[in-house]
Amino acid sequence: MIRLACVACMDENKSVHTTTWLRAIELARELLLPPQVTLKLFDDNADAQRAAEVARQIVAWSPDAIVGHFASAAAEAAAPLYAQHNLPLFLPAATAKHLTTYPTTWRLCDNDEDYVIWLLPLLTSHGQDAVAIEHDCSVHGKSVAHQLSASIKPAEDPQQAATTFFAGSFSYALERAANWAHDSPEGARLILADDAFSAELVPALLARGIDLGSRQIYVAAIAPATHRRKSFHAGFCLAPTLGGNAWMLFLGNDGGLAGCQPVS
Repeated sequence: MIRLACVACMDENKSVHTTTWLRAIELARELLLPPQVTLKLFDDNADAQRAAEVARQIVAWSPDAIVGHFASAAAEAAAPLYAQHNLPLFLPAATAKHLTTYPTTWRLCDNDEDYVIWLLPLLTSHGQDAVAIEHDCSVHGKSVAHQLSASIKPAEDPQQAATTFFAGSFSYALERAANWAHDSPEGARLILADDAFSAELVPALLARGIDLGSRQIYVAAIAPATHRRKSFHAGFCLAPTLGGNAWMLFLGNDGGLAGCQPVS
């Protein structure tokens, strides 16, 4: 019998990954896994303290491997314990670069350094060098902001920056976007990091009275493969395709995608 611990935040209102994660577990159980493989779900709430507690529960269950800890803060708290017990941890989405320094941790996605390399030309695509760089004090947010600050000139006056970049969880990104839309100068851009790439962002901003047609709000994230092949009926995000090219998708008040064009 092979035992796999599957751990992530189970609150759909807190994590953009929850819905797809649970669906992936369901499909794996129904279609992919042989009878000798057992999955057990654990909830780390995308929180470091909770992740440390859950990691001890997982170790006590004696799995053959662990998959999950989508939040970098959760992965950072749990990885040392798994390493002590020689248990492999596979990270589908935790991007803080230092996480793979733990000897039994393996990453299945890009790290923040790779993300920033792609992000840099998009941030300066309007010919503006100074960018206001902000984060939510999370491990992921600080990691992205640190990598970016080492590669680009931060704005001396963030309040007047033509481009603001915010790295953080969906809930913090939503609040920052709402506040920015009310306070930012005309013509400014806000670019949110990948954790904001959720179908909930548009309706949540509209519910706060934000006129998306008059504000330049983008998300820098991985786009589904369909973004390379289809037209859209309204929209809003700044995203690389899986092939590495970048596309600008435009946001409208109806919450749909109106069209897309490549970003040179």
